[in-house]
Amino acid sequence: MLEGLGQVGEAIEEVGRLVRENPDEGSAWRRLAMLLHPTDVIAALDAARTAQGIDNDDISGALLAAVAMKARSYALAVSTYEELTARNGDNPYYFYWLAMARLADRHCSLALESLAEAIRIRPSWGEAHVVQIRALALCGDLAVREQARDKAVALLRQRSDTDMRLTLAFAEMSLGNLGGAEKLIELERLHPDAAMLADALGRNRLPTLPFAAESPWWQPEEIRYSLAENTARKERKK
Repeated sequence: MLEGLGQVGEAIEEVGRLVRENPDEGSAWRRLAMLLHPTDVIAALDAARTAQGIDNDDISGALLAAVAMKARSYALAVSTYEELTARNGDNPYYFYWLAMARLADRHCSLALESLAEAIRIRPSWGEAHVVQIRALALCGDLAVREQARDKAVALLRQRSDTDMRLTLAFAEMSLGNLGGAEKLIELERLHPDAAMLADALGRNRLPTLPFAAESPWWQPEEIRYSLAENTARKERKK
C-alpha cells in the first residue's frame, strides 16, 4: 500500500483514478476520504459524503460524521450521529460521539442526554465520564456542579493522570474555587486544555467548551490514525 510506505500523494492519485473509473464504489470514496483528511478536510468531507450517499451504511456514516467533526461541520456531524444512534441503539460509541458533536455545536443539555445513554450502555467507559463531568460543569446548576466536582475527585483517586487533573480543575472553576483550579492547571501547563483553562481563569470565566479546539478529544477514532494505522489496528483486533 503506497500510503503505508509514506507515499501519500501517489496513493491519493491512485485512489482518485479508482473513483473516476468506479464512481459508484463506496469503499473507494471512503479510502479517498481517509487519505485526504489530514491535508484537505473539505475534499475529504466531499468524498465521505459521496461514500455515504452510495452505501448508506454504518461504516460510511461513521466516517462522514468523523470527517465532519474535523471540518467543524458540527450540524452535519450531529445529524449523522443521530442517524447512527437510531440504527444502533445499543452502541455506546455512537452516543458518545453524538454527545461530543452536540457539545461542539454548543448544545450542552442535549449532549448530557447522549452521554447518559453512552454510560448506561457502557458504565465503565472512563472517557465518557470525563466528558460528562466537564459538560455538567458547563451547563449544570450549582448542585449538579458540586456533584460533578465530587465525581472528579473520586475518579482522580482511581486514575491520577493529566486528563483527570484538568477535569477536576474544570469542575473547581465552575464552583469558583479558582485557587485549587490554578494549582492543578499549573501542574499541566504545557497541555492545550491547561492553556485553555488558564486563559479562562485570567478572564475570570469558565471556558465555553469542555476541551481546547486543538485537543485530540475532538477526533473520532475513524480519523485519529492514518489509513495504514487503522488497517493495522483492525488486524490486531481480529
